[in-house]
Amino acid sequence: MNQRFYKSYAEGMEGEEGAFLCEVVDQLIVRQIYVIDGCHFWATPDTENNEVYFFTDQPEFPEGDIPRLEKEFDLVELTEEEFLKVWEIAQKENY
Repeated sequence: MNQRFYKSYAEGMEGEEGAFLCEVVDQLIVRQIYVIDGCHFWATPDTENNEVYFFTDQPEFPEGDIPRLEKEFDLVELTEEEFLKVWEIAQKENY
């Protein structure tokens, strides 16, 4: 199993600047978090804490796309600890 964690630039539904974090297992997103205006919106393939920020309809995350995502969306790799810290915060929030 190849597991990696990433963070990139994202925009909220009203154009607010924020971040998108995701856990990728074998080139598929399995958990995601949007952080917009201090609010954490999490989703998995089965559920989410806000239906507006639902789980991606394109969970494929090919390694070949990483260089482009680094340039276009400031993609950076996170440690598992960094991702889990934000995931734990997000799990406590419901919208």
